[in-house]
Amino acid sequence: MGTQKLIPIETARLEWRENNPVSVEYGDIYFSTSNGLAETEQVFLHGNRLRERWESQVSRFVIAETGFGSGLNFLAACKLWFELAGESAQLHYCAVEKNPLQRSDMQRVLSSYTPLEELLEPLLDVYPPLVPGMHRINLFGGRVYLTLALMDVEEWLASLDIKADAWFLDGFAPARNPAMWSRPVLHQIGMNTAADGTFATFTAAGEVRRGLEDAGFEVEKVTGFGGKREALRGSLQSPPEIQDANTIRPPWYLHQRNSATLKRATIIGAGLAGAFTADSLLRRGWQVTVIDRHAQAAREASGNRAGVIFSKLSAYDGLDYRFYQQAYLYAVMHFPQILSDRQIWSRCGMLQLAFDERELERQQSLLEDKLWPEEWLRGLDAETAGQIAGLPLRHQALLFPQAGWVAPAEACRYLIGRYPGIELVLNSEVVQLDYAAAEGVWRARDESGGILSESEVMIVTTAGDALSLDQTRFLPLKRIRGQVSDLQQTARSGDLNTVLCYGGYLTPSVGWQHSLGATYDQNEGDRRVSEQDNQRNLQALADCEPEVYQALCGERGKPEVTNARVGFRCHTPDYLPVVGPIPDTAFYQKEYASLSTGQLKREYPSARYLDGLYVNVGHGSRGITSAPLSAEVIASYLNNEPQPVSEPVRRALHPGRFIIKQIVKGG
Repeated sequence: MGTQKLIPIETARLEWRENNPVSVEYGDIYFSTSNGLAETEQVFLHGNRLRERWESQVSRFVIAETGFGSGLNFLAACKLWFELAGESAQLHYCAVEKNPLQRSDMQRVLSSYTPLEELLEPLLDVYPPLVPGMHRINLFGGRVYLTLALMDVEEWLASLDIKADAWFLDGFAPARNPAMWSRPVLHQIGMNTAADGTFATFTAAGEVRRGLEDAGFEVEKVTGFGGKREALRGSLQSPPEIQDANTIRPPWYLHQRNSATLKRATIIGAGLAGAFTADSLLRRGWQVTVIDRHAQAAREASGNRAGVIFSKLSAYDGLDYRFYQQAYLYAVMHFPQILSDRQIWSRCGMLQLAFDERELERQQSLLEDKLWPEEWLRGLDAETAGQIAGLPLRHQALLFPQAGWVAPAEACRYLIGRYPGIELVLNSEVVQLDYAAAEGVWRARDESGGILSESEVMIVTTAGDALSLDQTRFLPLKRIRGQVSDLQQTARSGDLNTVLCYGGYLTPSVGWQHSLGATYDQNEGDRRVSEQDNQRNLQALADCEPEVYQALCGERGKPEVTNARVGFRCHTPDYLPVVGPIPDTAFYQKEYASLSTGQLKREYPSARYLDGLYVNVGHGSRGITSAPLSAEVIASYLNNEPQPVSEPVRRALHPGRFIIKQIVKGG
C-alpha cells in the first residue's frame, strides 16, 4: 500500500456560448464553433489519412489522443472505422484527460451531432466514474477498446507502452495549455509511435512544429479548418533517442511481441482465470483448447455457489490499489456485457460494514477525500444501511451500488460453453509441458506421456497447482484453505437485498440459499468439510450483525447449513496476481546477477522468456474481480495490443518480479 494520498479528479467546468462548450479552466473552446464534427474529420481523420489506410482491410489499428475532451474525436473515428473496417477488425483508442467532462455535460455536447447519435448512448452507458487512473472500456461488441487515462499527460506518457499508428494531438491551444505541448511530452509521443505512424493537430505554432521535428517526425503544414490558416500533420521518420536515463524501463520487465503466426492457444485450468482468458482470446478469433483435470469446469476454488464483485478501496496510492481499482471497474462494466443470464450474476449492490475501529477509520478517510462520486460510493449510517439491505444492521457502511454477486462456477461454464469452436478436454491432468522448438509448439502431456494438446501458446491458469509444472515451479505461490457455508433461505432472510461484507461475507438468496464465507487457514491441506468451520462462519456473522443472524434462524432456531465447500485460494507474497510471460530463469539469474551488489551496470540485455508460455494465477480471494482484467492483460500480450493497465502496473503483475526481488536480496 502506498503512503501518498490520492488527489481527486477536477472535472471540467464549462460555460456555454450559443450552445458551444468553453473550458473555464483554460478559457478555450473544445472545438470549432461552426462545426466541430467537420473540424474533426478534416484535421484528425483526413490529417492522419485514416480513410485510405483503413480501406486496405486493416485488422487492428491504434489511435492515441492527447485530450479526450468531449469524446467527439473518438466517436468520429469509430464511425469511420465501422464504415471501412471488417467486423473482426479491432480499433484501440488510448486517450488521456486531466479534466474530464461529467457524463451529463458530454451528453449535452454530443447530442446535437446526429451522425453520431447511435454511437453516443453506448459510450455514455459505460462512461467510467471520474476517479484517477486508467479505465479500460470494451465497446460495440469488442470492435473498439477504449483505454482512458484520467491523469496529467506527462504521467500518462511515462506509464504508456504503446506503438500508436496515429496521434490526435488535441489539447487546448499551446498558449493556454503549454504543458500539453512541451518538448518532453512531444518526445514521449515520438517514442510511442509505430514505425509508419502519423500525427495530426489543429495548431501550427512554431514551438510545436519544432518539438515534433525534434521528436522524429517529418512535419507538413496544411490548410486549417474554418478561420484557422494552418494546421500540422506528419509521419515518424526516426524514433527520438532516449534523452534521460531515468526514462529507461527496466529491461527485465520488457516483453517480447508474440511471434505466433497461428492463433492457437491451450489453457490449463477451467476456473475463473482460465475461463476469462479463454473468453478474451476467443473474442479475438483465437482457436482455444481448455484442459481441466476434473469432470466439470470450475471444480476448485472457482466452484462456489456465489462470490462477491467488490474492491477494498483506499485513499492512498499504490500499485496494488491501482490494479484492484481498475479491475473492479472493469468487472462491473464487463459482466453485464458478457453474462446476460440474470441467474449467473446480480448487480444488487454491496455494503462494506465498518465492523471494527480500523475499518471505520479507513472508511471515514475515504469519504472525507471525496475521490469517488456518490453514484459509485456512498457512506451510510446503520439505519439507512439496514433499510437498503432489507434487514436491520448495527454498523454504518459504505455502499457500492454497482457491486454484487456472481455464481462463479456457472459463469465459468457459460463463458467456456458459449463459443462453439472451443475444445474442452476434461478428466485430464497436465503433469508435464515440453517445447518442440523445431515446430514452435508446446505440448501438454498427461501422466502416461500422452499429448493432451499442442499449440503455439500455452497458458497456465491452475492457481496453486502451477507449482507442479517445472516451468512455473519458481513462483512463490501459497495455498490458503477456505470453507464456504450455504444456508437455507428463511422467510425473513429472503428480504436481504445486498451483499454484506464484514471480514466475512453474506450474499442475498441465490436459488433459495445464501452463501456465507469464508474461513481463512494457512498451511492447511485438508479438503474435507468441517462442521467446526461452518460454526466459525456463523459465529463471525452473529458477532457482527446478530439481527441478520437471527433472520437466518427461521423456525428451526438456528441457521440451516445445506452445503459446504472447501477451496484453496492461491496467494502471492505481494497479494497481486501473476500475469504474463514466463521468464527464462537461468537467463535472469545469469544476466541480472549484478543487481545483488546494488551497483547497476550501464546496460543490461532485454528479458528472455520461454517463447509462447504464459501464466495467469495468484488471484487469492479476489479472483471474481481480478480475473476479467487479468485475462485482457494476457490477450494484449498475445495480440501485440496496447495493455489495458499502465506500464508500472503491468510490471507489478509480471512473473519475473519474484526472480528480480530474490536476486536483489542476494539469493
